[in-house]
Amino acid sequence: MVVAAGGRSQEVVERFFQRRGIKRKIALRVAHFLGVPLIVAASDLVATVPWAVARDSAEMSPRLAVALPPFDIPGFELKLHWHRRFDNEPRSRWFRDLLVQVFQEDRRSTMPPEPRGERKRTKTGT
Repeated sequence: MVVAAGGRSQEVVERFFQRRGIKRKIALRVAHFLGVPLIVAASDLVATVPWAVARDSAEMSPRLAVALPPFDIPGFELKLHWHRRFDNEPRSRWFRDLLVQVFQEDRRSTMPPEPRGERKRTKTGT
């Protein structure tokens, strides 16, 4: 199952798999992450989703299991853009500051646990 949400974040994962010659058999495409836990729990499908989605979904359903992949999948960077004329506009500045704060606070809770055993990374990335 693949989440074909708007934006380009899925391209990071797709390019990663392509470069490593990993071919997936995609049986289903969904528009957002909301339905993924229900579909996976009621089928034999698997989904590659962000850690926070997997963790929270597994907490809600005993039928779901979470496994880290045997390799590191790259993340992606979120950026905030605005028109220059709003640089000093108080409401816009407040909202930008709020977004930065929320994403900084949430970052720790959305990161997977440190890899253990055979997944442990060395300085060379292996």
